[in-house]
Amino acid sequence: MQKQKSKTGIRWLISGLLFLAGCYPGEVDSVEELDLVTTLFDKNADFSAYKTYAITDTIIHICDLNQAEQDCPSELTRLFDQQIIAQVRTNLADLGFTETDSASADVFVLLAANATDVYGYSYYYWYWDYWYGYPPGWGWYYPPTTVVYEFTTGTLMINMFDPDKADTGNKHIKAVWVAAINGLIGEGGNAQNRISSTINQAFEQSTYLGAGK
Repeated sequence: MQKQKSKTGIRWLISGLLFLAGCYPGEVDSVEELDLVTTLFDKNADFSAYKTYAITDTIIHICDLNQAEQDCPSELTRLFDQQIIAQVRTNLADLGFTETDSASADVFVLLAANATDVYGYSYYYWYWDYWYGYPPGWGWYYPPTTVVYEFTTGTLMINMFDPDKADTGNKHIKAVWVAAINGLIGEGGNAQNRISSTINQAFEQSTYLGAGK
């Protein structure tokens, strides 16, 4: 499932994605079908002017912050960090970008990840209005059943910033492009294949990044 939007303000994305966990449809055959790739871009950005980039060599785990209040679910691992960074580099190179240092780069690329444990329950009560052998109005039923479920969703965010759009007074820097990849983690499937395919999809639906290169 893929989705693309053009918006000038895109900082809402990080918080909004945390609510995607409850939106999964039923009747799916594989974990991969639940992966969601969303890309957003600044419609006023001139992507043809961006030819060089600098990228961080680590992925920020958002739930590592404020440890007194929150902890990362165990499913959020750094096992695939280098694969993710390498995959982003490959896609940027394919679009014509050249990697350089942060002092001279046209754009900065920052990677961040988050994981959220989701808990819930479903309540079932089965009743049949009439049972043979008893007068009308009698019935039979199964005792009510409560099914408790738990799963973990993870979100990878690829952020592209234009340093020339930095608001030094408020210490803000505007993102010109964001890709967010959301899906189940720790629930089976081939993690390496899913990482590669979803990152590739984010760039495939953002071909404007390669304009003028």
